[in-house]
Formats: sequence, C-alpha cells, structure tokens
Amino acid sequence: MASNATYEQQDKGVCCEGTRCSILKEIEDWASTQSDSEHLLWITGIPGSGKSTITTTIASALKDARTLYAQFFISRSFAETTKPAAIFPTIAKQLAKNSPLAALRIHDALQDKPSLADRLSLEQAEKLFLDPIREASRHLQMIVVVIDALDELTDMMVPASILFNVISRLPSKAKVIISSRPENDIVKSFRVPLKHVPLDTSGSVLDVRTYIFAKMDAIKKRVANSEDDPEWKDWPDEKQKETLSGQAAGHFQWADTVTKFLESGIVAKGTAGRDMILQEVGTKGMEQLDNLYTFILQNEKDEEMFCRIVGCLVILMEPLNIGEIGLLLGIPRSGFDAPLFFRRMRSVLIAGTDLVNDQTIPQMHKSFFEFITSHHAPPGFQIDTSHHHKSIVQAAFQVMKNKLKFNICHIGSSHYYNDVIPKSDIMAAIPPFLSYSCSFWGHHLKEVSAIGATCETSKDDTALPLLDVKSFMEDQFLFWLEVLSLTKQMAAAAPALETLLQWVNVSSIICGTVSINLKPLESEYQSGALSPGCQKFCDSFSECHIPKCTSYLYISPTLCTQDFKGCTALPRSLSKDIDS
Repeated sequence: MASNATYEQQDKGVCCEGTRCSILKEIEDWASTQSDSEHLLWITGIPGSGKSTITTTIASALKDARTLYAQFFISRSFAETTKPAAIFPTIAKQLAKNSPLAALRIHDALQDKPSLADRLSLEQAEKLFLDPIREASRHLQMIVVVIDALDELTDMMVPASILFNVISRLPSKAKVIISSRPENDIVKSFRVPLKHVPLDTSGSVLDVRTYIFAKMDAIKKRVANSEDDPEWKDWPDEKQKETLSGQAAGHFQWADTVTKFLESGIVAKGTAGRDMILQEVGTKGMEQLDNLYTFILQNEKDEEMFCRIVGCLVILMEPLNIGEIGLLLGIPRSGFDAPLFFRRMRSVLIAGTDLVNDQTIPQMHKSFFEFITSHHAPPGFQIDTSHHHKSIVQAAFQVMKNKLKFNICHIGSSHYYNDVIPKSDIMAAIPPFLSYSCSFWGHHLKEVSAIGATCETSKDDTALPLLDVKSFMEDQFLFWLEVLSLTKQMAAAAPALETLLQWVNVSSIICGTVSINLKPLESEYQSGALSPGCQKFCDSFSECHIPKCTSYLYISPTLCTQDFKGCTALPRSLSKDIDS
C-alpha cells in the first residue's frame, strides 16, 4: 500500500481560473452520467500538456460532488506510488473508508486470503476493486475512481491489462478516469469502450495565454511595494505577455516553468533579473522545453552540488524535506544554504507557491526528470543514477554508524509493545533521514549490484567500504533491526541482508568488474563476520514478535539458541548483548 497517493498529500495544483473550461465540463458531465458500457475516460497528452493538473481539478470537483471514492496519483517524487502492486490495496483502503458496504467486502476478502494484498494479480483486482465497487454501487448514485500518470508505473503492461479487465465489468454507476501519455503498453491493453480526451497543445493556446497573464500579474502583486510603485507600474506590458504566450505555444509545463523561473530571478536580482530573463527567453528560441531547462541550468554555478542534490532526488524511494536531504547526504549547514539552492531552482524542483524552507518537500516534473537523466542535459548537469545509488549507500551506512544505538527510544521496560510507545517519541528519536537510511540502503545496494554486474568501474570507486560493512554487521546489526521494528519496516530486513550477502559473493568472485576489491574479506566472510546467521535470524523472527515488541530482539537469541546451531557466528553485537 502506498502513502502519499492523493492529490492533497502531493500538494498538486488545480487549473488556473478561466482555463480548460470546456475540457473540464466535458469530463465532469461524463463522470456524472451512468453508462452500461463506457466506464473509462482516458486523458492523454505529451509531457507538460497539463494532464495531471486537469486530473487534479477533476478529482477536486468530484470530491465536492461527493462522488470521488478513491484516487491514486502516481509520481516519481513519491516512489511508493510507482509500484504496480500498490494500486489496488491503496484504492481498496479508500473505498473501505468511504463506503461501509465496500469495507465489509474487502474485510471478508482479506480474512479469507490475507496474502491477497501482497502481489498484483487479477484476483487482487477483482477482490479489492471490482467486488467492493459493485457492492457499494447498489446504494449510491455514482462512484468515480481517479488514477493519474499511469505511465509513471515501473511496469505498465501487466497493471494496465488488469485494470482494463476489471473496468470492463464495472456496474453502470461506476466510472474510472485515467491520465497518461499514450504509451504503447497502455494502448495495447485497451479492450473496453472508452471516452478519449487528447490534450493537443495547439488547442490550448488561449488557455496558456490566460494562465501566463494571470501568473505575471500575480508576480507583480507579490513583489511590488504598491500598485503605484514606479518600478513595476508598467510591468508587464502587453508585448511582454504576448511574447511569452507565443513562446509557450500552448504548452502548460513550459508556461509554469518560465513564470516560476521569472519570479525566482526577480526575488534574487530585482528588476535586473526580470528584464534579463524576459530578454533571454524572448530572443533565444526557447519554445522547446529542453531548451528552457538548459537555459535555467546555465544560471546555476555550482554543478557539483546540483548533481549531488538532484541526483539524490532522482533515486529517492520516498520523499524527504530539504533539511532531511541535507542530513542524509551529510552536507554541513555552515558551508551550504540548501533552502537558498532550492529557491534558485524552484522552477524545476518545487511545486506550488509556498515559501521555501527546511520543511519544504521537493518535487520534480517527469519531463525534467527525463531531461536531467538523458544526454539532452548539459554535460556538467547530467545525472548518472548508478553513481548516486552508490552515494546513497555510502551515506546511509555513515548515518547508521553515527546515529544507531541501543534502546534508541529509551523504552523504560521490556514489557512495552511498540504500539504503546507514542508516535511522537519514535519520530523524535528516529528522524526521517535515519529511518530512510535503515529502510532503503538494501534497495540502493541492489541497484548498485545490478549495475556492477555489467559495468566496468574504477577500483577506487568504492560502492561500499569494507570497514563500514564490517562495522555494521559486528556492531550495529541489532540497533538497525530495532529501528526497523519501531518504524514498522521489518519486512525490509531479510531482502537487504540477502542483497548484501549476494553483493559480497559476487564482488569477491569478479572483483575486476565491480567497484571494490573484497579479496581480503573472503576469510572474514567464511568465519562469520558476514554470516548467513544474521539473515536466518531476520527470517525467523520478522513474522513473530520483533515487529510488535522491540525488546524481543535482545531476548529472543537467548531463548532460541538451538535454532542457530547450523549457522556460523552471529554478529559481535549480538554476542555482546547475550553476554550482558
């Protein structure tokens, strides 16, 4: 199940007043009309054509009409939402919340088969989506489900095929609205009658013009001292607004990016920044979004820090705010002003118009993500994801080495279950950057391993320092599990250790093609410093008491020694705790 899957949680904006009126009315009319055959409306368009903004506006309107029963907004900025297996469980939770009849049907299905929520399948879709909607629709006027950016799933073909299968069998009172690019995997899955709403930029020229005029007037109101301020009285003039509107050519993402960049330039440089940006955009042929992105990056001087921060954003598995990103990467506050960096780059990294501070959560439009990870980006700004997966692994192990400790939440009694510990105490003791390090280092190491198996790398380009691995397994292993237990992430333990053990094996065999020479570690591995006993420990207890009671971590080894007779020595930290 994915968190942050709604437009409210992702802080998505709606259409500017007076824009997209005919399209919005067309979709709202369709969503309020029952049909025995047409249950799907598909919004398509090129990157930046405004698909997500229209979908958000429709979802908001349906919410006010009390017909929005579930929504699933997919975004790379919220990596959990890109997992196909999360779609139906997340929608089911919302259906259960909004309809008691749907809740009963979902409850019965999970009671009958608890593993139903684990893996994407047609049966999962039928039991958690189709059947609950059928049940709820018997006593409701209309049920609408909204899914945005289906093309941003990590794998589209299987979920698209399953989606369209169950949509074709919905009752007449149920409708589904999906937005995406017209990707082949999605097109090939269509087997139902549908209403298609293509977003053609040539048809939105007037809407984009209205949008640019409104945005530039709003900028003026925010920065001018008064309506009669002589510096701003005649700005923007009609020619300037028309020039930008012509450059936008009906492309909403272009218009949004350039007006944000204009505002950030004004905040940084006053009228000089205002005039420079308008002149550059108006004379250098920036109608293409890639050209605009290149222009914005050319104004950023610190290429190394840009790549370090944006590379982290590209591969993060769950969102972190600006302050937490700095702590994860170990960027000293005294040497770098992270909020100032994001203010400079807000046109491509920050959604909305709120003030930027340490609590702001960056978001990246898909078009900028694709630009910055491709050869289209300027050489100094291209993001190599393999390099940044390595960097996050190293950063995570450093964070765990510095922050993990015994009884991190200062629990007063071994009789306390995790559920009785105040959530505020857990969050205070385990901040997001530490929780992220503990939960996702395995994922990032797996990505490094996948790349390392096929890529030649420098012997000095260390993916995971030997001493950090040994220190973690010998001294921080149980403290790591303690954090996973308290944050309800114990399921991450066994896969992470499996990846680590595979990485050690592969690295010691093909050290010429992997980024670290592990020959000196082979004897340590055989003697148990990286013992499979650790993994067996996780496998044995992750499904019983450890997820519920953290203290069981330190009690269970003494009770279950016999279970580990076939294993080599457990970590040194485990032995220390048994002795104490």
